[in-house]
Amino acid sequence: MTFNPFDLTGPEFLKFYALCFIAIAFYRWVRRKQWLAVQGSGPRIKWLPYEVACLAGGHLRVGEVATAELLRKDVLVLAGDNDTLSLGKGSPTGLEEPELAVRAAVEAGKSSLKSVCRGFVTPPSIVSRLLKHGMVANADLGKESSPDTRFGMWPLRLLLGLGVIRLVLGISAGRPVGFLIFLCVVTLFVFFAWRGVANHLTGTGRRLLMDRMRLNSALRTTAKRRGDSLSHNDFVLAAGLFGVSAVLTGELAWMSAAFTPPPGSSSNSSGSSCSSGSSCSSGSSCGGGGCGGCGG
Repeated sequence: MTFNPFDLTGPEFLKFYALCFIAIAFYRWVRRKQWLAVQGSGPRIKWLPYEVACLAGGHLRVGEVATAELLRKDVLVLAGDNDTLSLGKGSPTGLEEPELAVRAAVEAGKSSLKSVCRGFVTPPSIVSRLLKHGMVANADLGKESSPDTRFGMWPLRLLLGLGVIRLVLGISAGRPVGFLIFLCVVTLFVFFAWRGVANHLTGTGRRLLMDRMRLNSALRTTAKRRGDSLSHNDFVLAAGLFGVSAVLTGELAWMSAAFTPPPGSSSNSSGSSCSSGSSCSSGSSCGGGGCGGCGG
């Protein structure tokens, strides 16, 4: 006997649809947990602050952090509208590669803060190192790249298509379809929510960031209280992990309006810390509750 979902009565089809939806959601949850469980936390190496920023938020995060640090050092200054950048009196000596790239863009005439940050491309030296150690899925940091973001997507598409067909048939037959419309809307919402979690990270990179978020709450607290007194490495690390808006408080609050994200937007956040037994190399700065050069 062949099963045909279109032969089901209205209540039977609603039960069938709901059970399929629950089964797909459960399948996705199990597959993602299994997939993430086999991913390691990556090699125990020294991650530089801008590498962590790239891991946490991609090109945009690195551009924002570099711009904020240049403003903090007075290498760049903001005009009254909080979106126009120009060269300041601060010395460009000792700037890191992302900061040099931002300064060069402003020097070349690109004065809008938003356009500088949104058009920023992370230096290849940073991306290639993350790629080499399996932290990001591709060199251009594109979305829809990590396998775990695609678990359950095709079954959900098929279920939604089945629901829409049954909805059209019900409307044409003059049947009540209120509950089915509700289920289709929920399915569509979940579909886009699942697509929204796709990012440039591999399972290894995501696990590393989750571990650092758990370990590094002290740095975030310190950055909120006295962000202007943080060392270069600690400021870049804190802003890179938690977003620039999380550290632009107190004496740095004058910058917050320029970096406030538009309504409805969100950013990745994570953490990094020096846990007991770990150490930092001489090139990193440990202070204010965090360390810019802790290994994985």
